[in-house]
Amino acid sequence: MIKAFYYSLMLIMCNISFLFSLSQSRLITTYDMSSDYSISIDYLNNSESLIDIKNNYDIEGGFAFSYEHALLQKKKFNIYLGSELMGGKKTDITIAFHSLYLMPVIAFNDKTSLMLRMGYSILNTDDDYMPENAFMLSLGSEFKISDDWSLNFSNTWYETDDKENFFEICPTPITCYDETQLSMMEYDKFSISLVYEITKKETSRSSKRSRGRR
Repeated sequence: MIKAFYYSLMLIMCNISFLFSLSQSRLITTYDMSSDYSISIDYLNNSESLIDIKNNYDIEGGFAFSYEHALLQKKKFNIYLGSELMGGKKTDITIAFHSLYLMPVIAFNDKTSLMLRMGYSILNTDDDYMPENAFMLSLGSEFKISDDWSLNFSNTWYETDDKENFFEICPTPITCYDETQLSMMEYDKFSISLVYEITKKETSRSSKRSRGRR
């Protein structure tokens, strides 16, 4: 499933880049600060030997890499389609969220912008009992430091779907029954990103034409 998601991301972003070939693109390198996440477990059969729980776990920081392509460009308002691949983060297990998202951007002035990311994520983990799909929401601000480079500060929240697992419980050597478990994960992170804006093809062509006239 993870490979299929990778291929789908590549196909979607290649098609968008082709369809909107004159639009602006961005390459983003992100460092996620150390944080924590929670796992909620609900036992549906409510057996006396099992109690619903919610545990928190520390998680290390790490890098993520994104590509964004503009779908709409106005002076004060832009919309980007983006994809992010997150490096594996170590905790009691290794996890990584890989995401496809829409990002509206509001420009306050030439230097400062506010952005919102909303999208779908797939959870890559080495634990088969963990959920697989998640909703992601991010809010951040961006500050231009040159014509091509910007710094981005953001907070992102992930909440997975419920994953249904089945197993057998034997409270005594002669008594066993089936139990159904629902697990759900919540994770939020604070991140600092370095953004590089790729020059528009239209601008490059105009520059070449101008040089040719000279």
